[in-house]
Amino acid sequence: MSMIRATHAQPETPKDEIPFNISPEVKKQIEMLYSTNVNERIDAVGALGGMREKAAAVAPFLVELLKDGEMRGRVIYALGEMKDARAVDPLISVLKDSNVEIKISVIRALGLIHDARAVEPLISVLNDPNREIVMQTIEALRWLYDSRAVEPLILFLKDKDPGIRMSVLFALGEMKDARAVEPLISLLDDKDELLRAHTIGAFGKYETSVRSGL
Repeated sequence: MSMIRATHAQPETPKDEIPFNISPEVKKQIEMLYSTNVNERIDAVGALGGMREKAAAVAPFLVELLKDGEMRGRVIYALGEMKDARAVDPLISVLKDSNVEIKISVIRALGLIHDARAVEPLISVLNDPNREIVMQTIEALRWLYDSRAVEPLILFLKDKDPGIRMSVLFALGEMKDARAVEPLISLLDDKDELLRAHTIGAFGKYETSVRSGL
């Protein structure tokens, strides 16, 4: 179900509660979120995203804009760039959105934030029928580097899409979990020459004790 609300919202937090211990540049853009000019608010979201972690202290102000139908895509992108853990639960709630582009943006943001709370929700998204969503989810799980994702990812090594298989290969190579060794060996017989070559490279990331069993 979509969360779209056809408004140009302002933060619910009163303007006088803007933190005093932030840089003048960040403070200026946060204050712009309260502007009566829609374009100024949109520009402010973009500017805050561009500041990345420097603007993380004010992430909660952006979280309050996630239901804005016009700005939420920009808000999600900005929250991912800020990498503030306070945005994780609100972003997870948006994973149920029916808008494919929004869902992909949320998956990317959760991967960038690197918070373990996102692992299980992202694993559940691997069942999505949209292949682009699945591909982005695999990438996000790769960034999260969590062992809970190993077995769900292994299942995709037999996917008919070589792009999916390649993404899983890279993810499992980064995770370096011994459970993936035998499944990865099967890729050495894959009809895709490039994938076979990258499989050999992936094994190089494993500990010597694991490689010796190959």
